[in-house]
Amino acid sequence: MDTKTNDEKESIKIIVNNTKLKFMLFFYLILFFFFLGLGANLSSISPYLISNFNEDSEWLFIINQVSVPVGTLFAGWISDKTKLIRPFLIIGLLLNFPAQYLFYSFPENSLYTGICIAILRLLLSANYQWIVIGAIESLGENSFSKIRSYGTIGFLFAQLILFLASTETLSLLKSSSESGKFGSLFYLIPLLFIGHVPRVRNSTRIFLFKDALKLLKQKHMLVFFFLSFLFYSAYQSTDNYQGRYFQLLFGLQSVYMMWFIGVIFEVPFLLGVPQIVHKLGIFSLVYLSIFSGILKFFYLSISPFRFDMFEAYFFQMFHSILFAGYYMAGIYWFRKTSEPHLYGSIYGLYSIFAISLGGVTGNLICGNLLHSDLGNKVFSEFSGKISPVILSFIPIYIYSGMIYLILLPLFYMFFKLLPGKIKKSFH
Repeated sequence: MDTKTNDEKESIKIIVNNTKLKFMLFFYLILFFFFLGLGANLSSISPYLISNFNEDSEWLFIINQVSVPVGTLFAGWISDKTKLIRPFLIIGLLLNFPAQYLFYSFPENSLYTGICIAILRLLLSANYQWIVIGAIESLGENSFSKIRSYGTIGFLFAQLILFLASTETLSLLKSSSESGKFGSLFYLIPLLFIGHVPRVRNSTRIFLFKDALKLLKQKHMLVFFFLSFLFYSAYQSTDNYQGRYFQLLFGLQSVYMMWFIGVIFEVPFLLGVPQIVHKLGIFSLVYLSIFSGILKFFYLSISPFRFDMFEAYFFQMFHSILFAGYYMAGIYWFRKTSEPHLYGSIYGLYSIFAISLGGVTGNLICGNLLHSDLGNKVFSEFSGKISPVILSFIPIYIYSGMIYLILLPLFYMFFKLLPGKIKKSFH
């Protein structure tokens, strides 16, 4: 028999809500400052590597891509195994600052740069995975989409700061290496709020890594991995090549503005994700993402002939939905199709077999297309005075757009053929 009075129940409810708000506030701050550093790195990496290392940049991008799942899987596995979060995150954030600073310190040495980029990307992926696990376990996946929006706001501030600092008026940052080094300082600030990240995991279930591997034997999981592999093979041209493309077309400042515009609509989109999922289901996030990718990449494939910076910025807005839509669909998918104590490991496996292998494959294809001179051979007679270097990017964008066009019917068939039990779990 429940002996609590209504006043006592109301007091408990208020305490729970206040505790949740406190958790959300500190996760807001952690993600905001973490993404300030991450944003500086992501917008600087493409112009830095391609301008300094030319054809070697393709292999440096691959090292970067391969390190992503290593960090994600390691972070998920060790957290699932030990049930710890905060101690690992403290160590990871302390190492992030020197790792990013050193990465931008050897513009003439591809060996040192390769070692640094591997360590940096591993740390970034691991730290982000620990933050995600802590936030989801503390507040749930619906609240996480709101918390993640503050990471986007941090990313936006990073682009705005870099844009202003690189203007002729201020001229504080004159190169992409200076921008990357400057951004490394922001990884230290989340340590001020780290005490509010859970020290231990909620789950008391015994962890066995083979349980996560067993999930891969399920047909629907394998198909989702394969389709995601295709998705990220096409997405790769954004992170690794688009920054240098905009720099060649419109200058270094446009790279920062490109990323600012590319993620600014993530904030309202992420805030609206729970409502979208509630009304339309998680599959709608996938469709929105793919439609956005088609529009973005097919525009980029004709953008050299139009040479309109504001038009290019407009189509860059679709990047927000392209990235955030599929990213959140993946989180919902694994939260619904796997046990909570396996989430970190199954997402780590997904990071290897879908995100990273897809990214590496896409990077190899894009790198070969870029250096094959195919764009110049095919489009030079229509190009007038457009630089052959700029034309070489066109096949990359056509490739990405075609992959997303193919994914539309594939995902439609996949969702239609899912077992009824799984479909019900998404509603």
